[in-house]
Amino acid sequence: GTMGVGNGYNSGLRGSDLVKAGVTGAALGSMNTFDTGRSLFHHYANHKAREVVSRFATKNGMSSASFNMTLLGLSFIGNDATGSRLRQASNGFFDLVGVNNRDRQGWFFDGVDVVLGYQGLPTATSLEYIFKYQGSNIVAHSLGALDATNLAGLGLTGSVEANALPFLNIAPGGVSVRLSTGDTINGFGAGWLLNPGAEMLSGDLGGHSSCAVYNRICR
Repeated sequence: GTMGVGNGYNSGLRGSDLVKAGVTGAALGSMNTFDTGRSLFHHYANHKAREVVSRFATKNGMSSASFNMTLLGLSFIGNDATGSRLRQASNGFFDLVGVNNRDRQGWFFDGVDVVLGYQGLPTATSLEYIFKYQGSNIVAHSLGALDATNLAGLGLTGSVEANALPFLNIAPGGVSVRLSTGDTINGFGAGWLLNPGAEMLSGDLGGHSSCAVYNRICR
């Protein structure tokens, strides 16, 4: 079940691991060259993040697998204690929200999910989507955009709109990315360099709100 999924994600990007992750040759072959490149760079960026975390875990006497499974366990505790970041919207889409949507008690668990998300690994919230709503359309913001792009990279979603995708992340092919020039989280719009073709919005310096800046998830 969950342990198997976590270990599958945690295997890294070596040899045939793209296939293990669900990114089959047929799926890549159905994309145009630009989207295929986006998808490959998405998985490569996740792999590099896993290498960084692996070095940290090793330095502290843990394997990367045990460290990340500990984080996943904490993610489940966070969802149980403070609620999920997955919300069903009235239009039939699912909203994946980011940090600070579960009050202060959720901040620590949001941080846990950020570390998992940058590595392309599942969070309790993304696993909830996989087991209950796989294939549904998603509108996501910030940390939620990390979850959404990782799910899309595995071919598990319908349409995905990723708002305020955190800097250094690359959305896979087929994902619609929206960034703001004033948003610190996406590098003041510098995320466009990694996500060419993203829709750029003009926003106040430091503005990151899903509703006020991106006009999404306004509830």
